[in-house]
Amino acid sequence: YTSIKLGAIRETQESAQLDVGGFVSTSYTINISHNITARTNLSGVITTNNDDIVSNNKRTDKTNTFKLGIKHSLRKWLDVSLNYKYQEKSSNLEVLNYNSNVVELTFTTVFD
Repeated sequence: YTSIKLGAIRETQESAQLDVGGFVSTSYTINISHNITARTNLSGVITTNNDDIVSNNKRTDKTNTFKLGIKHSLRKWLDVSLNYKYQEKSSNLEVLNYNSNVVELTFTTVFD
């Protein structure tokens, strides 16, 4: 009834910003999902991401994300989800630091 997924990725990407050559991104994720009933699922995700940005000021960004949600299947073709997401970003450039709280209500349908 419960699944746990661990993930890690390290990748390089080019930047679209002026005077920024690119960055190396390292990310770690833990995803836990539990089926409460056959139609109801509870999930949680914790992600940490470090970006080392090649630029004139040697910028480093760190983003931590926590997401908790519940999904229920109303019909075979209709799901409803309620999620809460907290995200915190810190950078050595003060203007890029932020915290966010997001509540999501989602309806998903599949047409065959």
